[in-house]
Amino acid sequence: MDASIAWAEADDAPEDDEPADTELADAEVEDIAARRLRRWLRGMFGGTTDEPKG
Repeated sequence: MDASIAWAEADDAPEDDEPADTELADAEVEDIAARRLRRWLRGMFGGTTDEPKG
């Protein structure tokens, strides 16, 4: 049986530490979804929202 292993060196460039544009957009969408969920839960189970409407 033949087995082969591929080896690649990781590039440790500092510019790779910044999140990609898609990661930033995903984080923004998750933040919006979390705020909507909090509002819905407060509406269903009582309580007032601290966030402005709109």
